Amino acid sequence: MRSHEERVAETKRRIAKMEREKRLRRNTITAASAVAAIPAVRTFLLDAQRTLAASRDVLMDGRDIGTVVLPNATVKIFLTATPEARAERRYKELLMKGEKHDYQNVLADVRARDYQDTHRAAAPLRQAEDAVLVDTSELNFDQSFEALKKVIQDRAK
Repeated sequence: MRSHEERVAETKRRIAKMEREKRLRRNTITAASAVAAIPAVRTFLLDAQRTLAASRDVLMDGRDIGTVVLPNATVKIFLTATPEARAERRYKELLMKGEKHDYQNVLADVRARDYQDTHRAAAPLRQAEDAVLVDTSELNFDQSFEALKKVIQDRAK
């Protein structure tokens, strides 16, 4: 049987781990964008994604899938929403997780990521010429899903 001190120490370690994980999740979106700008990382991911797509049918989500990773994909969708709509969704998601954030800071993070992704030297974010634009700014999750499903069904014929 563990002593009281050992149980307290274990609880403190678990709380510290949870706090580290929370900070990591909070910074994941911005960090993913920053890491994606590293050429060696981009090359590794590009090869892995293309290998996966060559071996089976895939549904991929990413800011350069239709323009760089799979330029010959059967169906390409450029999914977008206003920065305000995306920030509102992210803000609500964080609140549901019990995390307190300022909406204006979340919006600033969304805009910063958009700027970073559209201005990076390697594979900047842009809509592929043959991609269907789907703007979900005014759509809820179910409406967005139905809009995407329709595009896929129409294009995959």
